[in-house]
Amino acid sequence: MEDPISNGDRIDFKALVENSVDVICCSGFDRIVRYISPSCFNLLGWKPEELIGRGPEAYILAEDLPLLDTARDNILAAEDQTDLTAVRMQRKDGSVVWVEINVRLVHDSVTGEPKEHVIVMRDITERKIAEEAAMNFQFLTEHSADIICRAGMDRVIKYISPSCVQLLGWNPEERIGRMIDDLILAEDHPVFAAAYTRLLMPGAQAVSGTARARKKDGTTAWIEANGRLVRDPATGEPQEVVLVMRDITERKMLEEKLSALALTDSLTGLMNRRSFDESLTREWKRAVRHGSQVSLLFLDLDHFKRFNDQYGHQAGDGYLRAVAEAVSDAVRTTDRVARYGGEEISVILPSTSAAGAAEAAEKVRSAVEALRLSHEGNPEGKGWVTVSVGVATAVARRGEIADGMPKALLEAADSAMYKAKHEGRNRVATAAVIVPADE
Repeated sequence: MEDPISNGDRIDFKALVENSVDVICCSGFDRIVRYISPSCFNLLGWKPEELIGRGPEAYILAEDLPLLDTARDNILAAEDQTDLTAVRMQRKDGSVVWVEINVRLVHDSVTGEPKEHVIVMRDITERKIAEEAAMNFQFLTEHSADIICRAGMDRVIKYISPSCVQLLGWNPEERIGRMIDDLILAEDHPVFAAAYTRLLMPGAQAVSGTARARKKDGTTAWIEANGRLVRDPATGEPQEVVLVMRDITERKMLEEKLSALALTDSLTGLMNRRSFDESLTREWKRAVRHGSQVSLLFLDLDHFKRFNDQYGHQAGDGYLRAVAEAVSDAVRTTDRVARYGGEEISVILPSTSAAGAAEAAEKVRSAVEALRLSHEGNPEGKGWVTVSVGVATAVARRGEIADGMPKALLEAADSAMYKAKHEGRNRVATAAVIVPADE
């Protein structure tokens, strides 16, 4: 079977990552660098090959290394499994830069155990210098590309910098005296309220988070907000919060595109094998929660090698795309279609009985046959492109996980597909329903 991430995916991913101004890094759970983008040379003066295989001790100041342990704890505790922190890094020439690192934890798709970190690093030296040497608040705020805002503990805005016009379309006077919550989409209000609460925790000085902001024209923008608590110098009581907000819409779009590339087959546009495995596991867990069932179709294009040999691989790619589209159109919008391997396509049918799955399989088989794509090397299909379809169904018992069931369901559907081939191709074969073993 082919690598589920096609060459096309790699090329797209490489173009996105290697042209990013931010440094993008992948490290194992042991924090050893596995990949780092070429922009590390601009940030740190190191070539990628000089950092791959090394740990953070090679470029992060020793005094800041404990921050990585704190970040790891925060990631494991956070709902979105991300953390944003700032550390000092030593460039190859010995100079020091402040770097903001946005870390996302990636779990093993099979075991669910923490596997690696994807890190986006940005040079924030200038911002740090500005923060630490803010002798003239008015000058800095009115000339900052970021939005700088002062809000009371009641979250009412006391001051907001002119850059809110460029970023959100609002004039400062339109926001002063109103709650900062009004700038945030209602769905993200809990995130913002929680950040304010965290600021009041003992020892807390600053918090950060991301949310969607409401622009004056009705559109939205993703913002990254860093908040610092200001206390009354006489009483020590919380007085106000200073927020620095930055538009990260482009970064969010990049992250979403990278995520989609990692889960999509570039040739057909279907889910790839990785996405299929995750979806099947997720659907099985849902079936267990509800005491339901999951069915699976596993189909293989008949005599695909002969087709490639006779018509060429380019025609074969077109053949696969047409079949993928026909299969997708033949099933429900709630069903999940994936390219599992070279010419193998799988369909997850949530909450579907064996009878319903057999009916869906026949509908898929007929839809492919109805394409009337010529295939002289397929006599069983009377000279047309056809598929052999295997069907399997697993019944869940409420609350009983049965971790091996997704694999068993896949193997049963695969065996049924081979049975369909041995019985003459261009047909549907059904495996026995898999039911939980009695206690």
